[in-house]
Amino acid sequence: MIYKNLTINKKIWTMLNSMKKTSRIPNALLFHGNEGIGKEACAIEFAALVTCSSQLDEFACGKCKSCTKILSNNHESIKYIFPLPRGKITNKKDSILKSFNHKTIEQYNRELNLKIMKPYHKIELDNANTILINSIRDIKKEIYTTTTNDSWRIIVIFESEKLCYPNQESANSLLKILEEPPKKTLFILTTSKISLLLDTIKSRCIDLYFPRPSEEYFNSLSNNKTNINLYKLLDANIQNLTNIKDIEVNALEIFVKNFNKLHRDKEIMSINLISEITKLNQSDKKLFLVYIESIKHYYKDLAIIKTDKNSDNLTFNFLKSDYLELNNSATKKNWSYCVDTISNFQDNLQKNLNLNLSMINLLTTIKSFAL
Repeated sequence: MIYKNLTINKKIWTMLNSMKKTSRIPNALLFHGNEGIGKEACAIEFAALVTCSSQLDEFACGKCKSCTKILSNNHESIKYIFPLPRGKITNKKDSILKSFNHKTIEQYNRELNLKIMKPYHKIELDNANTILINSIRDIKKEIYTTTTNDSWRIIVIFESEKLCYPNQESANSLLKILEEPPKKTLFILTTSKISLLLDTIKSRCIDLYFPRPSEEYFNSLSNNKTNINLYKLLDANIQNLTNIKDIEVNALEIFVKNFNKLHRDKEIMSINLISEITKLNQSDKKLFLVYIESIKHYYKDLAIIKTDKNSDNLTFNFLKSDYLELNNSATKKNWSYCVDTISNFQDNLQKNLNLNLSMINLLTTIKSFAL
């Protein structure tokens, strides 16, 4: 295997193995499911299996010439496509190399190396929000003009929904390749947002859904003794679980308790609360997103208890008595609307918003429905 610390769904890997054994590998696979559960690493693992010259059992050997090249990110027949900054690119005919400067090259190599070492790592480059058409055009030129001595060429596209953002030109360019793919060329698309992909692209792929890991397995990856149900809060995202530190989880639990007190005291417009969250966005964007998610789960819990007072299926079960009391004193409050409002706020975070003002508007809206 390429990864020693990757757990792959047995049903999915059996299907992929069967494709290899029976020589029925398609031209396009689509791996989709929750974010942070190993889809991308599984794509790399399958690419290794397809190109391995000394397969062991059901996996690549991890030691042959092909596997060694994958481990060093130097395989001539395996390419990775993911969002890149535009750099000096001015039109779609420019080479993708124009998107790179010295800093971008350093980031690019570092992120790919981390991906090979850490299966749940998410590749992220500064100012990279879309898969550029230049990446697709360069790959198209390469796969139609080069030969691989009868070996497979494999192109793995991470965050493939970003082929369609902010427009669909990259997606349409890929679609033309998928309609008439070269022989022995495999595209593996991965996404956690399959609904954003073009239907025409989805129809050209063999679709493999990756289910969430079990809660038992997820919890086994962390030694934190928090009272927070991290499986629910992080939506079974192993990547986020491995990134968050114990001290950050403990601080988050304190934040949730403080938010609960502010809500009970009808003081959620607290300047200190707004300041704490906006400062966190500047210092740690990923942790900021977890804090916003925790506020949403607070109201999800309230909505659950409103429907079923005996439920223990809560993110913050330690607040259950407060939830019961709040529901008894606020029978007409619309907790679900609060959840939807926060979801809309999360969807809009990619836009260049004034965060202080947006937070004030968010809390004002919540206050009108929750207090």
